[in-house]
Amino acid sequence: MYNLINNYIDIIIKNISEQEILTYVWLLQNAGQVNTLQYQQRYKQYWGMNNARLSEEFCDAYFGLLGQTLDNPQNLNVADIARALYETPVNAHRQNLQFSFSSKLAHMANPGQPIYDSLVADFYFFKTPQNRDWQQKLEQYMLFYNFLVNEYARISREGLLNASIQQFGNQFNQPVLTDARVVDLLIWAFVKLLKQNSVLNGLIIYL
Repeated sequence: MYNLINNYIDIIIKNISEQEILTYVWLLQNAGQVNTLQYQQRYKQYWGMNNARLSEEFCDAYFGLLGQTLDNPQNLNVADIARALYETPVNAHRQNLQFSFSSKLAHMANPGQPIYDSLVADFYFFKTPQNRDWQQKLEQYMLFYNFLVNEYARISREGLLNASIQQFGNQFNQPVLTDARVVDLLIWAFVKLLKQNSVLNGLIIYL
C-alpha cells in the first residue's frame, strides 16, 4: 500500500487542502491559547468535533485536559486520556469512549505521535471494536494504536514513504509538520480517493 502512495503521490497531494495544513499549523503554534473561544472553535472544526455533537460539558473537560497535557507532555498516555474523557458524558448523560479525539489530544501535545481515526483504521484494515465493555474496547484500540506507533517508526526507519514525504514538504513547505503527521495526511487523502471510486474510474490502478 505504501508503494501505491508513492506511485500516486501527485494525485494524493492535489487532494490535500493547503488551508487544512495552515489551520493545523496555526493550532500548533497557538496552543497557548487553548482556553480561548477562538482556539477551541477552530480546533473543534478542524478535528471534526462539531460533527460528533458533543456536550458542552464534555468539550470543557476535553480542553481542560488538553491544557494540562500541553503543560506536562512528558506524562502523556493515550489510554489515560481516553479513560479521563470517558468519565464525562458526551451527551444526554451518556458516556462513550472517544478514542479518536483522545489520540488527537495526545498528538497536539506530542506531534510525533500518530492519530487514530476511521481513515487510518480503513487503511490498515482495522475493525472498530464492538465490545460492550468500554475497557475491553479501549484495550483493542490501544493494541492498534501501539501498532501505529511501531509502524510509523518502521516507515521512518526503512524510508518507505521518504519520496512522498519529501514531495509533500516541497509542496507545502511547513517544516513544523512531523513525519508522523505527514504520513497521517497522506493516508487520509489516499483513503478518501479510494472511497471516491478512484480505482473503478482508473485514477488509481493496483499493480
